[in-house]
Amino acid sequence: MKWIDVGDIKNWPNVKQKHCQSTLPELVRRLILAHTVNAVEEFDYPSGDSVAIGGWDGRLKTSAVSPFFPSGSSGWEMGTEDSAQSKADEDYAKRVADPLSMTPKETTFVFVTPRSFPKRAEWQSEKQAAGDWKDVKVIAADALEQWLEITPAVALWLARQIGKVISSCFRDLEAVWEEWSIGTKPVMTPALVIGGRTRDVETVQSWIAGPPRILEVQGDHPEEAFAFLYASIAMLPEDKRAQALARCVLVENITQLRELTQAFPNYPLIIAGPGECIDAAHTAVTKGHHVFISKDAAVIGIRDMFRLSRPQREVVEKILHESGLSEAEAQRIARDSGRSIPVLRRHLFQSKIVSAPAWANAESAATLLPVLFANAWDEHKDGDRQVIETLTGKKHEDFIKELTPFLSVDDSPIRKVGSVWMIKSPLDAWFLLAPHLTQDQLKLFDQSLLAVLTKTDPKYELEPEKRWAAAIYGKSNPYSDWLRTGLVESLVLLAVFGNRSPSIVSTQAFANHVVSQVFATADKWEAWASIQDATPLLAEAAPDTFMEAVEQGISKNPAMFKELMKDSDGGIFGECRHSGLLWALEGIAWSPEYFARAVNILLDLAKIDPGGKWGNRAINSVRDLFFPGFPQTHTKPKERLEVLEKLVTTNPRMVWKFATNYFSSVSISESHRFRWRDTGGVRRGLEQETNEEYREYLKGLG
Repeated sequence: MKWIDVGDIKNWPNVKQKHCQSTLPELVRRLILAHTVNAVEEFDYPSGDSVAIGGWDGRLKTSAVSPFFPSGSSGWEMGTEDSAQSKADEDYAKRVADPLSMTPKETTFVFVTPRSFPKRAEWQSEKQAAGDWKDVKVIAADALEQWLEITPAVALWLARQIGKVISSCFRDLEAVWEEWSIGTKPVMTPALVIGGRTRDVETVQSWIAGPPRILEVQGDHPEEAFAFLYASIAMLPEDKRAQALARCVLVENITQLRELTQAFPNYPLIIAGPGECIDAAHTAVTKGHHVFISKDAAVIGIRDMFRLSRPQREVVEKILHESGLSEAEAQRIARDSGRSIPVLRRHLFQSKIVSAPAWANAESAATLLPVLFANAWDEHKDGDRQVIETLTGKKHEDFIKELTPFLSVDDSPIRKVGSVWMIKSPLDAWFLLAPHLTQDQLKLFDQSLLAVLTKTDPKYELEPEKRWAAAIYGKSNPYSDWLRTGLVESLVLLAVFGNRSPSIVSTQAFANHVVSQVFATADKWEAWASIQDATPLLAEAAPDTFMEAVEQGISKNPAMFKELMKDSDGGIFGECRHSGLLWALEGIAWSPEYFARAVNILLDLAKIDPGGKWGNRAINSVRDLFFPGFPQTHTKPKERLEVLEKLVTTNPRMVWKFATNYFSSVSISESHRFRWRDTGGVRRGLEQETNEEYREYLKGLG
């Protein structure tokens, strides 16, 4: 896989002599760092204006073994003059006379040129025989070509530097960042993209520093994940940053990932790619590569996926103000961006092609709003097609003909992967399309939600041991997971960001109505189990209404919940049917506003829980809410202690049951958290609360 050949290198000083002179040290620097991960003891390669300062052009001390550079200490000189040998003679004599602080007998002299060096071998042998240095090495155009061939990220970087167009779709991460970040005013910076999400940065940096593995990351838009990867690397110390960037290559599809994996089996890359690459990512990891997967924003329900936190509004506001915006303007933009980096980027973009894309007009919105409601659907599913027909009032095939041109428009809001249609960035699209939402469209959305969410999964008509093979028995759910969860996520966006729809009186009231209707007829455990994947989102859309539904269910029909929490009899294919219910209440409990009520509901469930093999039990959820040091809530110590004190009075046996676990070697896992609704804090579940809060809580327990 060769993007730079020897002709490109030799032509560089002819066409851009000054650029070559100032950039050659940077090229060598990147090449070395790409092959010396955690193996550099001393490193100095000034570039740009610094090349004229004097002294060695480069100094290196490394334990790494490479055919391109020496191990141990080495001093480097570089020249772009027409006669490489004359320049080499000049630099060699200069450094023999004055090696500066380097010890010649312990140092290898290295000369680098982008030119041809026809008598390189003879010159090298002659100087080695002189014995002035430990060793002498020449790196000319042909050697640089070979070095670049095995260092793809640096080759892509150099191609941009010399103006060579690479026909393939491989890109280095810096090019991706430059393309994504320019055009805004003020300019998007790594600090602005991070937006106070320092814990997320630490997660990415730890992944880079660790052994090869896959990191699946989800932002509000697929591009945000790549931008966050760059921003996280940009926060590293200079040498670590350069090392990481020298290994980063972005691919656009799974075929390119396979090509890189095959072409570079022995050179560790950091490969970033879209969600479709996951099927080939494991092979890449076995070859020593780190693989960064940017998941589509519409994908939900993957427990091991690393979902980026929401940026902190006050941090974004501060950075915008420091970048030149007035305080009032910074406050307005930070507020109107909905704590979303892709939305913020649109607000700041100077070109209306990005800030107000053509597809955001009223005419296009008539086509795209039904897509936004669905969020994602599988055109091979009969039920999915029927819902699209309900939302659009058109036959599915006719609507697809109308929708397909949007795939190829600039900054398209949709994409199609196999048989699945999806919105690229639900929140971004919502902010642009919501102003065109009408009450009539909302009625169709209501109708579609209830049709999908009140449908009991046909697999529950089978015996437990057969449910895993429901498709074989003709008992598949007519609606895809994509559509079922996608519809409810759109309901959450409507509820949380409803102020974007001026023609709708109360979007939260609409969400309350939908959630109430969904659970009004859910009087059997099968109904709750059928929507377990959507239940946490329903709770996020309407927390009060959801808790009321659970409270009434426990009061009127406790046997239903008892049956729901029983272990299924499906053997190794059994399912935890109540996981969605617990995750929903865990998500609600992160909010101090709902904490006490959520705790009481969980305890009521724990009282009727028959127990079983699954670790997802209501009593464990309560335990984690009060876990010293790592409470799965943003509720402050004082309020947690007040709730706990009441529980000791009203439910002493239940408190004893979960509190005794604190004195054993019990492990804690991160509770489910809302994705869109603000719960009053930024701490993740596996992040410890402050020492002050921890001491306050322990003191209260005492």
